[in-house]
Amino acid sequence: MEPLITLPVDNDPSKSRDGGGRVRCVLWGPEQETNGKVLAVDGEKARLYALQGSSDAQEMSNFDLGVEEKGEVQAAAWDPHDPWKVAIAQGRGIRHLDMRMEQATGMTETEQSSGFCHRFGVKDVDFNHAKPYCFVTGGEDRLIKFWDTRRTGQGPVKRLAGHAHWVWTVKYNPCHDQLLLSAGTDNLVNLWRISSISSAPLWEPEEGPEAPDVRVLAIQDHEESVYAVDWSACDPFLFASLSYDGRVVVNAVPPSEKYKILL
Repeated sequence: MEPLITLPVDNDPSKSRDGGGRVRCVLWGPEQETNGKVLAVDGEKARLYALQGSSDAQEMSNFDLGVEEKGEVQAAAWDPHDPWKVAIAQGRGIRHLDMRMEQATGMTETEQSSGFCHRFGVKDVDFNHAKPYCFVTGGEDRLIKFWDTRRTGQGPVKRLAGHAHWVWTVKYNPCHDQLLLSAGTDNLVNLWRISSISSAPLWEPEEGPEAPDVRVLAIQDHEESVYAVDWSACDPFLFASLSYDGRVVVNAVPPSEKYKILL
């Protein structure tokens, strides 16, 4: 089958020691303002394209990510509260870009840094869809960290330790931000209830407002490293995970946790 549109991304892995132009992720624009726009992030640049008609894509802007100085690009996430802002997991930190800027070199005018988020490197980033300014990262230090872009200089808002090796992916539930998924190279998928920093704090009456955040499930159905997790678009309490050996596992939030949120 022939593709409808092919983005003119340089995909030559020999261009850089950190993977060159190898595409790391492709993101659709999340809101009406960016409808019809696609962001492609590779090992060297972030490129914003406008899709024109059914067979053409025009590059609107591109940003040199400075991979030699900043480190390897791992992932990116579009801010759901600002359709022009993108966070990129690169090296040990997170870079926040404003995609309204045109061609830029070095990103000195468009970059805000969240500093060194993880000691050895950041593997993934995701935004809280219900709370502006809030995002989560997973890293090679085996930790999950929660951040507020208004106070990144003060360190993370919260830390979680529940993995024995790299945390490769983290994913907020898009409908209920009390729920978070994490997975990594320890073959483990964790389902967390992070009520204390959610948009709608949740706790049992007898526990009081200081109730601890908890790991609801530790899923050990995979025999290889888990590189991707995602929530169902039809049922907000279903989720799937994908491991290196191609195994896909579908799980559900336990009814007891589901009812705490809905009732």
